[in-house]
Amino acid sequence: MKTNILLTIFTFLIIASCSKEKTSCSIPNPVIKIDSISFSRNIKPILIGNCSDPNCHNGMDEYANLIAQPKPLVVANDTTSLFSLYQSVYTKRMPQGKIKLADSSIKQIGDWIMQGALNN
Repeated sequence: MKTNILLTIFTFLIIASCSKEKTSCSIPNPVIKIDSISFSRNIKPILIGNCSDPNCHNGMDEYANLIAQPKPLVVANDTTSLFSLYQSVYTKRMPQGKIKLADSSIKQIGDWIMQGALNN
């Protein structure tokens, strides 16, 4: 009986010590491993086939042109900028005059940006 009371008190103390401010008691989110997306293997072919056109965006398939300052089209870990590459294809503003990108291509572009937009 005494053991049950102690166990109940101990359990209550553990639960009471857990709060939103303390991360040591929280259950961690599972780590979801996403295969790394490569600029040269995954993104560049999308850009060559849909964006890099001498009459429109010549050189869009070159990494340096995407991150060129002062107004980069790609900023690592940011898909929210209004005129970013991601927003342009996500909102279907681009590619103009062509069939919209497949959802899987748009997702790859977004995932690549959120993985750090590496030149790999």
